[in-house]
Amino acid sequence: MLYEKEKSDNTEKVESLLKPALKRWRAYLRGDRKDIGKFTQHGFIYRSQQGDVPWEAMMGAQVFYDEKMVFFRIGPLTVFGLLDKRPMESSEAQRLSETQLDLNGGTLQVLEKLKVNHALTDSMCRILNQSEQWCIARSKKMPNPR
Repeated sequence: MLYEKEKSDNTEKVESLLKPALKRWRAYLRGDRKDIGKFTQHGFIYRSQQGDVPWEAMMGAQVFYDEKMVFFRIGPLTVFGLLDKRPMESSEAQRLSETQLDLNGGTLQVLEKLKVNHALTDSMCRILNQSEQWCIARSKKMPNPR
C-alpha cells in the first residue's frame, strides 16, 4: 500500500499506526509471510447517489487514526484497511468477515445504500458519509469541464 504523507499534528501518530501494517504487508507481498495477520482489507462496490458529482471519476485515500482504518476509493471500488483489530461486538466482527477481501480472489458485494447493515460497520458508514460530503463540497468549487 502506498500513501502520501501529509504534514499535520497527527503525522507521528499516523506513521506509528501505519508502520506495523506496512511492514506486515511488505513481508506478505515478498513471500516472507503466509498471511496478513490483523491488517485485513474489506471491499465492496458502492455507487453514490448523492449530489451532482461524477462519482465514477473519484479517487482518493485517507488514514482515519481514531477508527484505525485506511480508506480508499477508486470510482465505485471502496476499500477499508484495518490497522488494528480493536475489541468489537460479535455482530461487527461478523459484518467485517463478510466484506473481507480474499487474498486468492473472489466477488465483491454491491451496496445499494449507505447504511449499517450486513456489510458496513458504524465506522465505515461514518467514514463513507464524511468522504461523500467532502467530495460534494469540493466538486461545487471546481469549474465545470463542459
